[in-house]
Amino acid sequence: MVKNTDARNVDMNIGEKNMKFCPNCGSGNIGWVLPQDRSKWECKDCGYVGAFIIEDGEIADEIREDYIKNKGKMKR
Repeated sequence: MVKNTDARNVDMNIGEKNMKFCPNCGSGNIGWVLPQDRSKWECKDCGYVGAFIIEDGEIADEIREDYIKNKGKMKR
């Protein structure tokens, strides 16, 4: 017999443990370039595209602070 789980609790736990962040700007606004190809990520804030992502929120916060502080100094 399969035990029924509460979907709300499952979603809350998954969201906390599986957050993804951009390694360039620390934003959480990141998703797959193509849902069929889950090896390449794209940041909607800074335009980063690549396979590397951050999963640690503390590191992402540090990256975000540095990105915002140095945003005007970066080359385009």
